[in-house]
Amino acid sequence: MKIFRTILVLALLGLSTSSFSQTLLPGTYGSCLESNTIKLVLNDDGTFTYQDYSNPKNQIDITGKWENSRGRRVVLLGHDGLKFHKNWKIEKDGIAAKSRHGLTFYRLINGEKCNKKE
Repeated sequence: MKIFRTILVLALLGLSTSSFSQTLLPGTYGSCLESNTIKLVLNDDGTFTYQDYSNPKNQIDITGKWENSRGRRVVLLGHDGLKFHKNWKIEKDGIAAKSRHGLTFYRLINGEKCNKKE
């Protein structure tokens, strides 16, 4: 009986994780304002584009590959020498992406959710 429960729990976890990563992760995350100084685009093919123009002396504009790590967590790969927000957590329902790098916290809204009222 314990083996059956363990298999059932693992199967349900696998299904929920795989369906979540396929439907909620890709998208464009940024500000709902027109001046979008920080933007993260996660593409279906596993590539990303990230721009951070919040510091005029150190503007970041990079592309690369991303991978899903532990469910709703996204890791931006490559660019090891560059200091930027590489680890992101997608909030429930894909409404936003959050990241912390040192003492800087970012929360970017999914572009499709900006004009929708909840």
